[in-house]
Amino acid sequence: LYRDTQGRRWEFLESGVHALAEVPDAGALNIKQQLQVEAARSGDPHVDVPVLQSFLATLEWPLSYFDIETTSSATPFYDGTRPYQQVPFQFSLHVQETKNGPITHHEFLASGREDPRPAFLASLEAGLPATGSIVAYHASFEKRCLQESSAACPQHPWAAGLGDRFVDLLNPFRNFSYHNREQHGSASIKAVLPALTGTDYSHLAIQDGNAAARAFAASEFTEELPADTREQLRRDLLAYCLLDTRAMIDLVNALEEITSDSPS
Repeated sequence: LYRDTQGRRWEFLESGVHALAEVPDAGALNIKQQLQVEAARSGDPHVDVPVLQSFLATLEWPLSYFDIETTSSATPFYDGTRPYQQVPFQFSLHVQETKNGPITHHEFLASGREDPRPAFLASLEAGLPATGSIVAYHASFEKRCLQESSAACPQHPWAAGLGDRFVDLLNPFRNFSYHNREQHGSASIKAVLPALTGTDYSHLAIQDGNAAARAFAASEFTEELPADTREQLRRDLLAYCLLDTRAMIDLVNALEEITSDSPS
């Protein structure tokens, strides 16, 4: 059950209810949990077309699909950072100038043991359009990282002003404007992507942000790491981050298709 803070799932288990489709109507569920149960029973996704159309209407071209990977440590890797501070070391950026137009990919992956933020921001500035929406999944994370990085790099004040351009692709899934039983109650992009598009991260060596952070730390801070191992880690990092932004493109396209095919 989505955000079951009341522990209702344990009550259902004890009463012999072992599947969402079996949850009784008198279960006193909240609205999102009710939608989750209805989707489990029917097998059909819940789709709020007007809300999804309103969300899609907020997108302003060119669209910049953006994802950051960060590293943190109890003992900071870089001067001027605090324990457990999220320091960005990588980004993937897909830019689509016009609807249905070609897509350009930009990427950055830090190398070496110097603070990656100045080079990170310089590379981002070169690839990011001056206008249009920046689409991210759980955008508050990207915005916070950019603000902190800009504050640490006074030569890049522009990055602190990007916040108003962000559109959070998490919102229509967190709000249950779209919900598929195959998400299993999760709004994570790792759950939404296979439920909505049939593709997933299972073929990748790196499949989540924690693994990416560990791989980056190993590639840059492990003494005497074989060169071929380091290069493989970097290839794996690039493949993972690229799929995060490619996934966002696929999700937006899927929502466009759903709302265009459905009556309002």
